[in-house]
Amino acid sequence: MTSVAEDERARLRSWAVGRAEYEGRPLGSKYDGIAEYRRLMDEKLRFGDEKYGPDSWGRHDMLAEAMAEMVDLGNYAYLKWRQLKALQERLDGDGQPRSLTGEDRLGVQSEAPTIFEGTVG
Repeated sequence: MTSVAEDERARLRSWAVGRAEYEGRPLGSKYDGIAEYRRLMDEKLRFGDEKYGPDSWGRHDMLAEAMAEMVDLGNYAYLKWRQLKALQERLDGDGQPRSLTGEDRLGVQSEAPTIFEGTVG
């Protein structure tokens, strides 16, 4: 049986070559959804052009817009975390969320990982 540190090294190597695996199961290429993501970005750009005009990106403070979006993303992340925490509390009958300690998760180490001290390979 492999150790947790060995499993973590294998997972990081799989990600480094672009073929992510976790717990021995392939997750596919990091590019598997890129075409859909680009299509969604193009739709948003077209929508923005129709709503605000094709030159609106030059008329607005894009740094201020990006900072406002980052605040929104932070709020969305927090609210999703709350939803996941509530789901976890419902699923864990004894009320003790297992994954908050990390003791029962593969790849979680009680000490700081040393994988980055050398090269992955």
